[in-house]
Amino acid sequence: MRSVSALGVAPAGLSVIGAVTAYGQINARSQYCGASAAVVDDKGNLRTPSDYRTAYQVLGSWAVAKDDGPGSKELHVVYASPGTIAAYHKDRHFTDATVFVKEVFKTI
Repeated sequence: MRSVSALGVAPAGLSVIGAVTAYGQINARSQYCGASAAVVDDKGNLRTPSDYRTAYQVLGSWAVAKDDGPGSKELHVVYASPGTIAAYHKDRHFTDATVFVKEVFKTI
């Protein structure tokens, strides 16, 4: 089972990581997905970019331990829109219109 969420960075540098609920004021667009590929529509609904696995940069992944016994219960993978890593290293903050995609895989 997989769950995918897309998040954007709102103007003024407000980043929301971990919350999938979008606020109507967020209007994140990735310059790398094309002008018609808004991540948040005019009603505040989030959309996952279709090419995030090939066009986006992997920020990292981690496993969440099971509540009891050995092993993991979930695997999390986070992607960022192209250019995010270089921009962060340069300015030490995420730029406006940065898009994050987080996948959560359940393990068996």
